[in-house]
Amino acid sequence: MATLTGLDAKFLQVEEADPNANFAVGALAVMDGPLLDHDALLEALAARFDTDRRFKQVVRRYPFNLARPRAVVVDEDIAEQVHHIAVPRPGDDQALFGLVSDVMSWRLHHDDPLWECWVVEGVSENRWAILLKTHSSIADEAEAMRMLTRLCDSDEADPQTRRDGKHSTRALNPLRWIGGMWRSTTALTAATARAVAETVDLTRVHERPAECPLAGRVTSLRRYAAVELNLEDVTKVCNAFEVTAKDIALAAMSGSYRGLLMHHGRQAHCNSLRALVPTSAHSLAAVALPVDESDPVQRLRKAHSRLTRADEPSGAGATHPSMSPTGMGSHALPWPSPRGVVSLTPIECDPRRRLRFIGRDIVRLLPIPAIGMGTRAGLAMVSYAGKLVVGVTSDDEAQPEVAELAHSVEQTVARLSAISTSARRSNKKTMLYLLPGEPAPSRPRTRRHKPATNSSSGR
Repeated sequence: MATLTGLDAKFLQVEEADPNANFAVGALAVMDGPLLDHDALLEALAARFDTDRRFKQVVRRYPFNLARPRAVVVDEDIAEQVHHIAVPRPGDDQALFGLVSDVMSWRLHHDDPLWECWVVEGVSENRWAILLKTHSSIADEAEAMRMLTRLCDSDEADPQTRRDGKHSTRALNPLRWIGGMWRSTTALTAATARAVAETVDLTRVHERPAECPLAGRVTSLRRYAAVELNLEDVTKVCNAFEVTAKDIALAAMSGSYRGLLMHHGRQAHCNSLRALVPTSAHSLAAVALPVDESDPVQRLRKAHSRLTRADEPSGAGATHPSMSPTGMGSHALPWPSPRGVVSLTPIECDPRRRLRFIGRDIVRLLPIPAIGMGTRAGLAMVSYAGKLVVGVTSDDEAQPEVAELAHSVEQTVARLSAISTSARRSNKKTMLYLLPGEPAPSRPRTRRHKPATNSSSGR
């Protein structure tokens, strides 16, 4: 029996208080077909679920909430947590993402194990999928992905994904940092809370019209989309501009939100929107999105500069443990914030080689981030099989639409890749003499004219 942390208990309490709150996260694995026999698949899943005690736990509460809930191991039939569902025809990405949106909109029942496994049939190209859905109180996006990859065939799974749960990096999840600000908030005076909030610069009053889609209360419905980028293209852009994949994602979000602000006739300021980005296992940065920059390269450079400053020990926007109770101000609360905020979670459990599940090749791994606590959109990234996969979850009423957010990342990489290629070609034309073995061209000499002299001067 293990007692839930105060943060984990708060996730459950918020869901009980707000019917629209839903802190489910997930991971999706798409396999080459055909689908296994039902009994054989169920037997294989049950055997693998048995290796992780979290699949056997349920939450039990004390009467009148006199103490924090506890997670107890029960002898329940794990098969009851495994469900079968079919993707509507034609089973393409649009249909698959629509199904994921529906499944992630359904809340997990607190009296049951806080996870579900969905076997998805009818995926195009004779494929099928497994969707592992867990609650943020037991796993975040990164840990959900690890839990899924631990179900893979043991001889193929990456050792990095089989680490003991005590080494979890759940602190990397912005959602947990937002929720973590609940700790001891009531013990702090209002003056202290205001001072900390002003330090992080998140709760400064910045009124927005109610109809502005960037801020607002989260509904009960979710939308999901994902985009897969060629890892070589992403690496090329990173090397060309000396940035990271996190910088590219931040710049892509900025471009998409900039377009939305302009569409609504609102001026895009440098401080209009912020993104919650983990900078380490112990800090979170609220980074201002460069929505004021129209040039894609300069937007990328600004994103890189701001993330670099945030990564520094005393970087601007970094939230430290001592500041965690109220450092995020109103974003710790389930009501909408006055400033639009999105979250970005890089998942650091990237399998180094292709995985298999019961002899079937896993061709795709898709992360499914959670939203809530003032964030209306969340992005998570994972690399697998030569692809950088970006999964996006948003509220049903949030704008831009989730597909547009995902597509903006793809467009940004393509545009920056084209710019870097064009720049290299231009440099080759003008600087060929810098190549090894090539002599530097001689500079043409201009004839110097003797200054005219007075004929009488020489006399």
